[in-house]
Amino acid sequence: MGEMESWEEELFQRVLESRLLLLEERRRKDPDFSVEDVEKVLSDSYRRQGLGWAGKSPVQEITEAATVAAYEIFLSRWKEEEGSRIPR
Repeated sequence: MGEMESWEEELFQRVLESRLLLLEERRRKDPDFSVEDVEKVLSDSYRRQGLGWAGKSPVQEITEAATVAAYEIFLSRWKEEEGSRIPR
């Protein structure tokens, strides 16, 4: 392992990876899970992230940021995958 990560970076990475795994598992197992579902949760997450500008702990802020990042990455990958299936 390279340089030591701060606890904040480590927490962010752990949350990001766990959220991505959960999303990937849900996509594999739930035929009704859709891009629109992900977009809705992401929209709600943006709203939640902007609400508590005061009074959140650093852990809460990092967890929210990592969750939003995971949904953004997952959504981007899914849309990219869907776009590559469209005949050209």
